[in-house]
Amino acid sequence: MPVVHIYTAEGWVSPTRKRLMVENVTRAVVDAEGVPKTREMTYVLVHEVPDGGWGYQGAVLTKRDFAAHIPPDPATEDGMNSFGALDAGEPQLSPDWWIPGAFTRGG
Repeated sequence: MPVVHIYTAEGWVSPTRKRLMVENVTRAVVDAEGVPKTREMTYVLVHEVPDGGWGYQGAVLTKRDFAAHIPPDPATEDGMNSFGALDAGEPQLSPDWWIPGAFTRGG
């Protein structure tokens, strides 16, 4: 029975994105196993780490640090992300946003 744990900063993933994440990760597990029945036995748990409990490069990151990087919520018509900040269309993250130096503290 596959069990996938996903950890994310609190508020980073909207309910709609969680649903899509669970669907897509489940699909990936079934594809990796190559056995369709695996779907019935796959669990995906999304854990939200409370604000201030996420560390990166020896520093604590908060919602304020993540706000500029949060992807838009596909469920909202107004383009707001889950922090209540206006999103300008698709995420502006490069594929390497997590690489050391990509985050600017504070700001």
